[in-house]
Amino acid sequence: MPVAPAATRMAKDTADLLRSVRHPDRPAVGAWTVAELAVHMLHVFVFELGVIRRDPLPAVFDFDELGRLTRDFVNDERSRDLQEIADRIEAAGREFAPEIDAAEPDAMYDWLGGSRLPLPALHAHILSECLVHGFDVARADGLRWPMRPDDALAAIDDFFVPLAVAFGQLEAFGGPRAFVNQAAGSIRACFELRLGGARPRHFIFEDRALTVTERADRRVDCYVKADPVALNLVVWGRASPWPAVARGRLLAWGPRPWLAARLPSLVKTP
Repeated sequence: MPVAPAATRMAKDTADLLRSVRHPDRPAVGAWTVAELAVHMLHVFVFELGVIRRDPLPAVFDFDELGRLTRDFVNDERSRDLQEIADRIEAAGREFAPEIDAAEPDAMYDWLGGSRLPLPALHAHILSECLVHGFDVARADGLRWPMRPDDALAAIDDFFVPLAVAFGQLEAFGGPRAFVNQAAGSIRACFELRLGGARPRHFIFEDRALTVTERADRRVDCYVKADPVALNLVVWGRASPWPAVARGRLLAWGPRPWLAARLPSLVKTP
């Protein structure tokens, strides 16, 4: 999936959603209203444009600092007017194409905590944020927010996976423990995750750490085949896994298939 058209399309879809909101002051997620969440989505576009342009990055090395910084950025934003925010998101989306045209396809970019990510990961981060927070906005205001499976697949395979690999090589954000909940305890398990047409990925939990690889050097305990849209909503805590299981959108098998029910609680999302 070409990254520039995807980011530009997501910017337009997000802007159209915000322009249709009727109740910007309604609670959306956590302590944020719909309008405040819209500001956060705008800042995701601005942040990734800055990364591509190699602007200086904030010195953020754990999720608590990242949360405070994100809240400060939203609080400092002058506007809560959704029409203006939608216009700015759409304008930011249009800026990606020329930036990508000027970029080296195989270039790596400095990201938070000293991590380095490839170009597709930066854009998949935008898709990830807009998919989930667009869902939050739509749910709060009683609107529709269709999710494209290819966007949902990119959010996991092109963003979360390379980010988990990058953090696994760092001390920042907890290194290989960055994305593991304390609920993981002493679990030792290898999951093989199959999403759409993507290559299988292996999620290995051991000593409260997560390693993500294409090939596992140990037996797979639980195979999981998942619809990317359903998995995004489940992992980000927006939906229970059981309706997806009942509809065949989440399937598990292998020596320890019951571990699939624990997988969402094992992964920590910022």
